[in-house]
Amino acid sequence: MAPKEPDGRDMVWRKANAELEKKNLQPTLKGFKAAPPGGGGSVMVWGWMSASGFGELMFVDGVMDKMKKSNTETMNNVNDASELNPWPPFIEERLDLWDKLMAKYVAEIESKEHNPISITLPDGAVKEGLSWKTTPYDIAAEISQGLADNTVIAKVDDELWDLDRPLVKDCKLSLLKFDDPEAQAVFWHSSAHILGEALERTIGGHLCYGPPIHSGFYYDMFTPTKQVSSTDYPGIEQVVKKIVKEKQPFERLEVSVDDLLEMFKYNEFKVRILKEKVKTPTTTIYRCGPLIDLCRGPHVRHTGKVKSFKVTKVCEYVTHNLVYIQLCMVF
Repeated sequence: MAPKEPDGRDMVWRKANAELEKKNLQPTLKGFKAAPPGGGGSVMVWGWMSASGFGELMFVDGVMDKMKKSNTETMNNVNDASELNPWPPFIEERLDLWDKLMAKYVAEIESKEHNPISITLPDGAVKEGLSWKTTPYDIAAEISQGLADNTVIAKVDDELWDLDRPLVKDCKLSLLKFDDPEAQAVFWHSSAHILGEALERTIGGHLCYGPPIHSGFYYDMFTPTKQVSSTDYPGIEQVVKKIVKEKQPFERLEVSVDDLLEMFKYNEFKVRILKEKVKTPTTTIYRCGPLIDLCRGPHVRHTGKVKSFKVTKVCEYVTHNLVYIQLCMVF
């Protein structure tokens, strides 16, 4: 755009002592009905921002009428109105019990002896470490930071293993990237947990199952009153953006079934799983941010590993006389 002086002279930006190029006098603002012949003129641009993010710019062609203003204000309100305030009370109650159980676990780990162990890589190379201290991520970073950053999940003696979970004995270690089918399933599973957290924070329902599927994942959620539709997608996606930006670590904890029955007493679906599916005295849960869920794992290191996302589908189905909401998302 070529600005003008009050007396009508054209102005251009150029470096000191640089020769004037006539092409710099050509107006560059084009494509708007209000522009005079040859370009120039003005355009109205609306946008929004809040403490939690920015919205897209909206170019207004013509007059800002009532409908356009209403649509723009709706866009402005999507981000601020996306989260429940306050969150459902079960979230804080769940976190309080987690803190107590995690403190006990940390004390147990700190009491373990750190004995020398040998970690054998697929190429036969052997790395040295300490039991209950050295992690697969430590080994990957020792080889190269690029390898550590690109590894999705570890495999220890044929068992999938969190990258930040300490190794406990001599073992064989493989570092799996996204091109490995098992790593892809872990990635989708972690993505489902991100979706689950967003659903609790926006809809407030009770989560049921959130498994990975081929090239994606879904999460079942019970909502006794609210109906979920495509109009909820933008709010859910905005919260997912926050979760990803925060790089929330995935934390693993092994807990007794009795403690878990107390933690999930608000959710009859989790209670049913604990009573009908879990056949051992203890099982594992995973946390990312305020979400805590029954899960065998493993998971990616943190939520920031997920780079793009889109809610694609919502459907309802009835079972046990209850209506479930199923949301599908692709990343």
